[in-house]
Amino acid sequence: RWLDQSGIDADRGGAVELPAWLAMAAKAQTQVLVNGMVEPMTIVEAMKLPESHLWRAAIEKEVQGLIANDTWEEVDERDVARRGRTVLPSRFVLKIKTKEVDGVMVLDKLKARIVAGGHRSRPGFDHFETAAFTASPTAVRTLLALAAASDDELVSYDISQ
Repeated sequence: RWLDQSGIDADRGGAVELPAWLAMAAKAQTQVLVNGMVEPMTIVEAMKLPESHLWRAAIEKEVQGLIANDTWEEVDERDVARRGRTVLPSRFVLKIKTKEVDGVMVLDKLKARIVAGGHRSRPGFDHFETAAFTASPTAVRTLLALAAASDDELVSYDISQ
């Protein structure tokens, strides 16, 4: 369910409890204009915009992808604290993605990503594995050099969750 800034359920007109993933987006910050649209800093700001239904869809896509990939498990913060562990703070980053069509930048999609304060975690204690699927500059240069040497063509793909 979606709440307005006062915590009132926008669809039903009654007070409800915020889900944990939505509660982390409470702080208001500076807005940015991209291609005539406001790029919100929080979910609360996004839900006040005329294109709120698009932001809602982007947020739901991100959350559903994380759930499908079994990215996290919901825990009681008190239980975590009793074990001497840390619950990392996180928030949504909302971005407007554009693309060029006939020399004009147009809206491509609205994208929502959850980011966690991983800099506060302790390796081997708060987490036991890390994944960062990025290529090093050396690996990219090597791949390009090999492709050029054998006159091959490279194709790039964007794989979403």
